[in-house]
Amino acid sequence: MARELPRRRTLHVIAVIAAVATAAPMIAGGTPTGRHATYLLPAEQVATHMPPAFLLQWGSNGTGNNQFQGVVGVAAHSSGVVYVSDQSLNRIQKFDNQGIYQAKWGSTGTAENQFDHPWGLAVDSAGNVYVADKTNNRIQKFDGSGTFLLTWGYGVSDGTPVLQVCTSGCLVGLISSGGDCPHNPTGIFADAANKIYVTSRGNNHVEKFNTDGTYITSWGSSGASEGKFFGGPTDVVVDSQGYVFTIEDNNARIQVFDSSGNFVRMWGWGVQDGSDEFQVCTSGCQAGLQGVGDWQFHSPSGLAVDPDDFIYATDYQTSRVYKFDRLGTRLVKWENGNGTALNGPIQINVLGSALYLTDASNDRIIKYGGPYFEPFVGESEQGPR
Repeated sequence: MARELPRRRTLHVIAVIAAVATAAPMIAGGTPTGRHATYLLPAEQVATHMPPAFLLQWGSNGTGNNQFQGVVGVAAHSSGVVYVSDQSLNRIQKFDNQGIYQAKWGSTGTAENQFDHPWGLAVDSAGNVYVADKTNNRIQKFDGSGTFLLTWGYGVSDGTPVLQVCTSGCLVGLISSGGDCPHNPTGIFADAANKIYVTSRGNNHVEKFNTDGTYITSWGSSGASEGKFFGGPTDVVVDSQGYVFTIEDNNARIQVFDSSGNFVRMWGWGVQDGSDEFQVCTSGCQAGLQGVGDWQFHSPSGLAVDPDDFIYATDYQTSRVYKFDRLGTRLVKWENGNGTALNGPIQINVLGSALYLTDASNDRIIKYGGPYFEPFVGESEQGPR
């Protein structure tokens, strides 16, 4: 049975680099300075890959507008709006990109426009919003104002155990091991061609659909070797070249596939041979070793990709955000927002130069971007190529 991420928990141990009065670019063999960030880069590349600047945050604990009790998913659109899911209040809230509340929809249940632990969110080029309705085992589609359009899943129209698309009188999705069944979906992503990718934790699949819910393909099975998932992948993104990235909390790693689902590479702690170190693997791979060491995944949960195809990953348990290039090279990690330590970051979304993060146990959304912080410093060590 898939291990669930707890909604609330006490802040775990976080290692940070102490602040100093001034920070300067690092040279090889130099003394680490800076605050809340670590690099594994040659000195000349540090300025290119600094943590993005904190811009603003919004949210608090509660049930009112602009409040959260189980914030999970976040997705932004070029029209200037940001959507946020709340798995405890079973609703979606809509904000502008400055955090100003605009609207909300959803309630607890199994009918259309009702949710049972809504998780990941995606927005297509037309501004339609897709919700991974996790415990209802289905994907729901809305327009940008929250008007229900359709849902897909097994039996959502009449209870027959096959993939169905429903527009009214819809039902909860049935559980199935079929590759076209969104069983406990968590991650969801709309690529540049408006293909919808879903991580189906219940059957260890990545599934690909059209925007009308018709099935295209899927891949994955239970296991720890390349192309397999144990307890299911938690999130998925697609870069500009069509490569698909998945993240797994139980296997503690990121996997990369081509658009047809063929395995390309993975990275994580010990994924090549079980050694106590960060590794990139292309064959004969294994599960990552979970832990709280530097650059080690414990409970990785969310993924994002920026316009330059850099990959961002969150770790719920260690409360870190990591940045990699598409080959798995470690670039930078950070653990704070507005000087406050992160506490259970789950999902992350990048739109242009803005990065949005759901900081679950702090009941807030953080927006980063714009001008970068003054230089941060870490170890001068090249990541794997």
